[in-house]
Amino acid sequence: MSLLRFPFASLRGRLTFWSGLLSFLVLGALFIGVFFSVKNSQDSKQTERLATSSAAIEHVFSESKAHQQRELLLHDLEDLLVADRDLHIQLITKAGEKHFVSKQSRWPSQSRNIELALEDSSRSDHYSRVVVAIDTSEDTALLERLSAILWGAALIGCVLISVGGAVIVHVGLSPVR
Repeated sequence: MSLLRFPFASLRGRLTFWSGLLSFLVLGALFIGVFFSVKNSQDSKQTERLATSSAAIEHVFSESKAHQQRELLLHDLEDLLVADRDLHIQLITKAGEKHFVSKQSRWPSQSRNIELALEDSSRSDHYSRVVVAIDTSEDTALLERLSAILWGAALIGCVLISVGGAVIVHVGLSPVR
């Protein structure tokens, strides 16, 4: 006895089962497309934000040597952080020491990072690299909620289509009985 035939020995049971399975697959494929479309959109926005922030940081480092004092540099970088609460900056010295412009305790666990190498002619004689990070935890949480909502909608839609299909099959097969 086949496993697919066992619970649905009747024509009505098989028609209802296959219509429900087909609806679940179609709704699942549709919702997977929606999910990846939203994810792709979020990824491109994060990439754009990271590029914009990196350009601003490179601009801060390329300003005139008259502002080369360490305190002024840190102040300028902190001003960038005020404008974007998801932005985090880490300066790495030529000796490899890390200095967090944003608080180390606030460094995001889920982030999209880019590392910028500083030229010798830049404002800083102390730093060789800058790590720029954008916190992606809110976007990840949003995608997880969206995924749960979409799969829940697919299951509910599948049940509704299956019930409607069962009624249609029952009515359609009534002359055969």
